[in-house]
Amino acid sequence: MGEIILRPYELSDIDEFMEWANDEEVSRLSRLEHFNSREDAMCYLKEVAMPHPYYRAICLDGRPIGFIAFQPGWVPVLKGAEDYSAML
Repeated sequence: MGEIILRPYELSDIDEFMEWANDEEVSRLSRLEHFNSREDAMCYLKEVAMPHPYYRAICLDGRPIGFIAFQPGWVPVLKGAEDYSAML
């Protein structure tokens, strides 16, 4: 298995982001919006993901394969899951 790391998003991640962010299963299980265009997704990365101090790309061998967003003291609500929550 390769190396898994969390890191801030970069604009160069747009293709990988678009690949999984528009996946129906990802949309169903997360709060992430469906992006109609590359420009919409790029705006989201620039205006939401990149400035947020706790929004990170989950990377496998340097390639983004997902994301995690949290903030101290936040209890996430997961769509499609049973009663899973955690205090971060």
